[in-house]
Amino acid sequence: MSNSPELNALISRASAGDAEALVTLFESHRQRLKRMIDLRMDARIRSRCDASDVLQESYVEMCRRIPELAEGNQESFFVWLRRIAFGRLSKMHRKHLGAQMRTVDREVSLDSIPGPDASSICLASQLAGQFTSVHRNLVQAELEVKFRVILEAMSENDREILALRHFEELSTEETAAVLGLTRSGVLKRYSRALGRLSEAIKRETDLAWTV
Repeated sequence: MSNSPELNALISRASAGDAEALVTLFESHRQRLKRMIDLRMDARIRSRCDASDVLQESYVEMCRRIPELAEGNQESFFVWLRRIAFGRLSKMHRKHLGAQMRTVDREVSLDSIPGPDASSICLASQLAGQFTSVHRNLVQAELEVKFRVILEAMSENDREILALRHFEELSTEETAAVLGLTRSGVLKRYSRALGRLSEAIKRETDLAWTV
């Protein structure tokens, strides 16, 4: 997935040292990056750092590495920038959690290093919010507990594809780039995961959930 001519022009300016272009590039994606970080930051380190810390480190690294994209690299700028932020978040987890981190390589990690998966707590909270905004008689805290149990019973692949497509709101093409899948592979995996989640919600809560 390539960038638009306008974005490539902005990348060229940033690579040449244009400070305004660097800021524009980063700020245009700040909220999307923050959503990813909030979803994946381990609750155990939130008292010591927050999304703004990861964003600041990501900006510094982006400034240092921007020439990578100006050298004919056709990678999506956002996917490239998200990978930087994901890497900074992973490093923060290793620093603060050390041996407490799971050491299994994750499919989502493009650098083949362990990385933070989507928090079932955050996913459950967002799901519960969707229901309680419509059904005022439902108690969000009670739903969060139920949804967390449902999500933790799902496979890591299912949780990850749901996090990327539904909660991070990545496009099909962006998700394919992050996971190293084809477009059709993403659509099939996402459809299956949605189906399994919908069935589990219906079975455990008697609620109907559709996207």
